[in-house]
Amino acid sequence: MPPLQTVLSLNFLLPLMGIVLLLACVVFCIHRVMRRSPPRWYWLVLLLLLCGGTLTSLVSAEFAEGPEMPAIFQVGLRLTVLGMIAAVASAILLATKRILARRESAGKIPQ
Repeated sequence: MPPLQTVLSLNFLLPLMGIVLLLACVVFCIHRVMRRSPPRWYWLVLLLLLCGGTLTSLVSAEFAEGPEMPAIFQVGLRLTVLGMIAAVASAILLATKRILARRESAGKIPQ
């Protein structure tokens, strides 16, 4: 077992948090597509951004020649981050709408 200091270092935790966030975004988008929630095309585009950007980054990282970051890797990384930001923002928006609808139906928000 590695020492606790190594496990809690930023070199380990930041990539781990990124992977967890990426998987959560992919699962959330798949859930929204399966529920057929409108607009369905939006969730499919987000899923395409997440998966396409990740696969592009992974494939281009294998064929890197030298220490600098390849341009294709940057494109894939930016697509993935864009998809993650959009998925998290959409989740926050949906949660806010649901909370406000519940409060309004309970009569806690005056109209």
